[in-house]
Amino acid sequence: MSKRFRPIRLQIAAAAVILQFFTISSAQTAEVTITVTRGEASGITVHGRFQTSNNVGKEQVISFPTRFEGIALPEDRVSGIRLTGPDGSDVNYRKLIPGEYLAEDDFNEFAYQVSLPIPNDNRASAHISWIGNTNGLLMLSDLLPLIGGRKFPLKLKVNLPEGWEVHSSEKLVADKAFAVEDLDRAVFLIGTGLRKYGKDQIGKDSDFEMAFS
Repeated sequence: MSKRFRPIRLQIAAAAVILQFFTISSAQTAEVTITVTRGEASGITVHGRFQTSNNVGKEQVISFPTRFEGIALPEDRVSGIRLTGPDGSDVNYRKLIPGEYLAEDDFNEFAYQVSLPIPNDNRASAHISWIGNTNGLLMLSDLLPLIGGRKFPLKLKVNLPEGWEVHSSEKLVADKAFAVEDLDRAVFLIGTGLRKYGKDQIGKDSDFEMAFS
């Protein structure tokens, strides 16, 4: 028997949207694309490119979260990290500690994969990102890293499996594309048959309900 879903209230983003992210200088901007994969290897591929002539300087620490909302995240959750320089060549980096890497040169592109299985503990499903067969939850705070100890706003494009939708209270700027100012408040519900309750609540039937019960 399906449990009743408790709708997630998505926090409304601030009105002023700044299309910046993932850099040390506040003048730099980037566009980030998240591509969703479902099935046994459910997860996302993240790709981004800076939109200014300035690059992220070398010797900058790239930090991925290892805990979120008090929940330990698997050390091997993030894989396939790639940094690319302005000339298109790969930029080397070295691992410092779990979740932290040091770039050895300037870079202006980045890419990596994140494994996102449904948590075994249903209580964790409302607090960390996951992807199931027909739906999922993306929380940018546990998906995107810090660069030099900072997080920045961004323009986000979400590529989904056929028939899937994405809903968020972040500002929609194009089809499945959002302007995000505060990563800590950015939540995206993805899947099939999503329904909106009121102004900023979204819910769904079946296993989407089960995952949050």
